[in-house]
Amino acid sequence: MIKNLFILFTLMFGLLLFADLEVEPDFEYNIVGPAYTGIAVDFVSDTLYVTNTGSSEEFTLHLGTSEIPDGWSVMWCHEYGLSSCHLPIFPWSFDFLTNTDIGIDFTVSYDNSPGMLDLTLFWSAAGIDDVQMNFTFRTEDFVDADNTEILPAASLGQNYPNPFNPETTITYNLAENAIAELAIYNIKGELVKSFGTSSQQAGEHSVVWTGDDTNNNPVSSGMYFYRLNVAGRTYTRKLILMK
Repeated sequence: MIKNLFILFTLMFGLLLFADLEVEPDFEYNIVGPAYTGIAVDFVSDTLYVTNTGSSEEFTLHLGTSEIPDGWSVMWCHEYGLSSCHLPIFPWSFDFLTNTDIGIDFTVSYDNSPGMLDLTLFWSAAGIDDVQMNFTFRTEDFVDADNTEILPAASLGQNYPNPFNPETTITYNLAENAIAELAIYNIKGELVKSFGTSSQQAGEHSVVWTGDDTNNNPVSSGMYFYRLNVAGRTYTRKLILMK
């Protein structure tokens, strides 16, 4: 009986140690940079401050983006410990201490056109559900021929179940008929499996991934990214295979 009570207390106490994130409320998630005037621009966003209000844990962070326009580059930088900057996709891990905050900003450089980017900051840690923070960046002069904002060509849903074993379903929606490709990548950015490029009808589509590579060989447990390419834009989300 005492042993059972001890186990129950341990489990309950462990739940209280799950980390949590508190985001500065005043950060503008719709980021607007200067108009393109024929001169190269290096735009740095305001700083987003995120506080760990839970337990100290190792966190992994990476930035996913839609397709980056020609002549553009993007990276994210942090103020925590030794400040440094990182390119999209490739993850960075750090020990996030209780009641400390990390400052993050985005740098977007463009030298040949106006445009727009979707930015997604992914947070992972053992003690929390995965957190996804979505941002947009656009130049002040990014409008279509009718002087209205360009609408998304597609939307990419979160796979279900996630984590998964042995299979998971990925859904996406196309705003209009388009040539689209859905592919799976590992955390190194290497292609694991492509479901092919094809002309597809507008509306909802779904694909089932059974945790195999292009040669139908099973892949190892871990974090992967699925990426939808459509109408010159890229949409990225994360999934986890657990065996």
